[in-house]
Amino acid sequence: MHPKAKIDAATTAAQEAAAAAQESLNAAAHDAAAAAMDAAEQIKNTVKDYFPTGKTSMKDTDMHMHMPDKSHLLSFFSMPYMAVIIALIIVFLSALFFMKRRQLAVRPLRRALDWFLKTRGKSTVLMCGPVDAGKTLLFHTLSGGKFQPTQTSMEENVNTFKIHEKVLGDKKDKLCNVNFEFIDFPGHPSHEFKLTKFINHLRGVIILIDASSSDSILQGSKTLFTMLEKKGFMTKKIPVLICANKIDLSESQPLTAIRQKILEEMNKLRENRGNMETIQKGDEDVAAIGQSGERLTWDTLGVPVSFGQISAKQGNVTDVLDFLEGIQHC
Repeated sequence: MHPKAKIDAATTAAQEAAAAAQESLNAAAHDAAAAAMDAAEQIKNTVKDYFPTGKTSMKDTDMHMHMPDKSHLLSFFSMPYMAVIIALIIVFLSALFFMKRRQLAVRPLRRALDWFLKTRGKSTVLMCGPVDAGKTLLFHTLSGGKFQPTQTSMEENVNTFKIHEKVLGDKKDKLCNVNFEFIDFPGHPSHEFKLTKFINHLRGVIILIDASSSDSILQGSKTLFTMLEKKGFMTKKIPVLICANKIDLSESQPLTAIRQKILEEMNKLRENRGNMETIQKGDEDVAAIGQSGERLTWDTLGVPVSFGQISAKQGNVTDVLDFLEGIQHC
């Protein structure tokens, strides 16, 4: 075969090899790159055949290729060497294409791995309760370590972080390395149906109420009752902290009075719910609260319930930190 024809054939083979790399993610791309290397080797051998001694002059029959008469004056950019360069470029582009496709293929797996490493060992805590109880303020105080003006949340805020060192105090050694996923849940009753989707992942629940508002205390009772009615919640016996916020206000009620009011309201809610026709014996979605025929007490609710009081605005959240420390050992 004429040397120029060999060069053209080798170049064509390299181009076809590069095209083949685009058709497959793994084996085909690898084989295409190997084929391109073979094509480059053919071109190299063609050049050797064309100039066997390295100093052979061009024959008169090959002058149509416009090569110099003396091989040592052969230009670097002459036809054979340009073909070799083109083949090597094709090999490089084929390998680059193959690597790029592999990156696109493993990107979802890498994202899943990053998510796993980020969330591994985290403790998920749900913060719920009446509107304007200070849930979002507590959320930002724990994450940022300082007071931050907030607005009523219309959707849940979910974030995973370590509690800011400014609010940890003497809990630094015990909580500074713990990843908490906090769910700041909206206080409007229309969102209650969403609570179920979080139950399976919870380590604890903080029900925040406004200690200065009787209505907030009653709404907090309903929130607790709604949680206890969910069978999955009762089965897991998820710890609950009923936390009275805004204790810095002069009109805030003492914790003992809040405990009593919530328990009284819980008994009223159970009595009313027991008379509703929609709650039937054997309902798979609703759990029984307390002992049948007996009034509710804090010891018969079926889940561990504790009480605390804080001032999220002033950064006084010690009772919340105590609760978070406790659920690490549950």
